[in-house]
Amino acid sequence: MLDEVRDLRKVGEAFLEALANRDFEALRACLQQDVSFRALVPSGIRQATDASGTVNRLRLWFGEADSFKMLRSEVGQVADRLSITYRIRLHDSDGWQVIEQRLYCNVGDDGRIGTLDLLCSGFLPE
Repeated sequence: MLDEVRDLRKVGEAFLEALANRDFEALRACLQQDVSFRALVPSGIRQATDASGTVNRLRLWFGEADSFKMLRSEVGQVADRLSITYRIRLHDSDGWQVIEQRLYCNVGDDGRIGTLDLLCSGFLPE
């Protein structure tokens, strides 16, 4: 059990590091090719059925910001699911915003995320 917790933590930390650096290739490496991505955002549900679609969604949300900082992050576990939470402050054409997202992930035996369920606060004016 301890190894499983440690392994899930490593996956979560790798995901957070890649996101904090907006390293979208490293994010892709955290995901299985056929990852199932479901996101509930204020405007509705967003889905992807592969790593490219999932990474493209994250790039759409965060890739164009001219200032981007991860303010807070946490990696945890709920039963056998990886839990990741982060708060980001960014500046883009809409001004300064803060975003919080919570992820629940299933991680495969290969150490990559196979299912990613995301809940987003929305991009809120700071």
